[in-house]
Amino acid sequence: MKVPGFQIKRTIGRGGMATVYLAIQESLDREVVLKCMDSERERERDFIGRFLNEGRIIASLSHPHIITVYDIGTVDDMVWIAMEYVQGGDLKARIEARPMQPPEALDLVSKVARALGYAHEHGIVHRDIKPANILFRSDGTALLTDFGIAKQTTVDNELTSTGTILGSPFYMSPEQAEGMQVDGRSDIYSLGVILYELLSGERPYLGDTAIKVIMQHIQSPVPKLPAALKRYQPLIDSMMAKDRDARVANAETLLVEIGKLTGEADAAGGDAAARGARRAGAFPSRQPWSSRKRIGTLASSLALVLAAMGVFYAYAITLQKAAIVQSAPPQDPGAGAQGAATPPPAPAAAAGPGRVSQNEVVRALEVLAHKSLREDRLTQPPADNAQYYFSRLLALEPDHEAAKRGFQDIAERFVVLAEKEFSRRNYSKAQSYITLGLQVDADNKGLLDLQSIIDNRERSLLETFLGLFRAD
Repeated sequence: MKVPGFQIKRTIGRGGMATVYLAIQESLDREVVLKCMDSERERERDFIGRFLNEGRIIASLSHPHIITVYDIGTVDDMVWIAMEYVQGGDLKARIEARPMQPPEALDLVSKVARALGYAHEHGIVHRDIKPANILFRSDGTALLTDFGIAKQTTVDNELTSTGTILGSPFYMSPEQAEGMQVDGRSDIYSLGVILYELLSGERPYLGDTAIKVIMQHIQSPVPKLPAALKRYQPLIDSMMAKDRDARVANAETLLVEIGKLTGEADAAGGDAAARGARRAGAFPSRQPWSSRKRIGTLASSLALVLAAMGVFYAYAITLQKAAIVQSAPPQDPGAGAQGAATPPPAPAAAAGPGRVSQNEVVRALEVLAHKSLREDRLTQPPADNAQYYFSRLLALEPDHEAAKRGFQDIAERFVVLAEKEFSRRNYSKAQSYITLGLQVDADNKGLLDLQSIIDNRERSLLETFLGLFRAD
């Protein structure tokens, strides 16, 4: 892989959208991070749009706690972003390495809050605040990065017009988990989850599948810190409030609350430039919610929470009645949509007090299925992959057209993966992709054609070998 003006040194990592390299920017002889769109994603407009969106968003921001973008461009239909290279690791690694004392945790959250406040004042919501997206320079400066799914709230760019869930389930706000429109308060919720993890040493909500974690964000109460840390509980409660109208309203207010805990008079200072711009009228001020509206909203939220409490139980009962494999079924040839016995439909949960409709469960499965498909979690890991979620959809609604097409989409992804390995002459890996794909859709023409090519190749090699043997 070549990008004019850069020398690729090594691969740093790979995510759902792109591959990240350490490179040398030749014009300035400096190390940079080069983030390149994966070639198989190039034809998918939403991924390309989101990728370019990241570069433009970060490039438009100039803040001491936001990663610096140097350049963005394309080559041979591939999109790339060159950004600052930092060597201090990320917050995820620091959490895993050692516990963090409350003063250090609050100081870190304050810095990230300042970065978020600056982004929010410019109409940008990050939507993927998590420890892996908080990096550190060698001098310890915290940097917010990875705006790949950020959204400019003042621009309708339709990148999320489908209502798809984006972000990490462990740090996702309730409204984001439900596919609702989000604003800066969603980022504050995610930052509250991080603060809880920094203080307690564990995530607030855990589960063996993504949907179980998501449902806890929607319906479970805010967890309690250990008794020794109870003075920080009100801050956690206000940052992680299920009702966003009861949540900390903005980053500036959050800094005030942190300042009360740390005793720093200037903790609420935030960014002087942003406050000055607000006073000058550059950004619209937030209108306070009236008491009557807040009470009404809280009452509605309470009703929603009570109704949502039945989601997981209704979902569990439904799955128990559905005759489908409970673990990820890549080895089960009957798990596909073509020529397979479809599990009998489960009875719908009746709507009413304390219960939710089957449509809401179906919606949750749809977004998880498509998210898994985008991230190439096709048949693995168990209970959290596209085939698993599409199978659940068919169990609930045997005539669900999107689920039926979903199996075809999974098979087509295996075609792309198999062709890629075949072109590299990695025939064994290509065969494994073909086998997995045919288990999902036994009639996929692309997979069958590739299988035929490999079979003919092996037959030709055998005939050649036998010919040489006879010649001897």
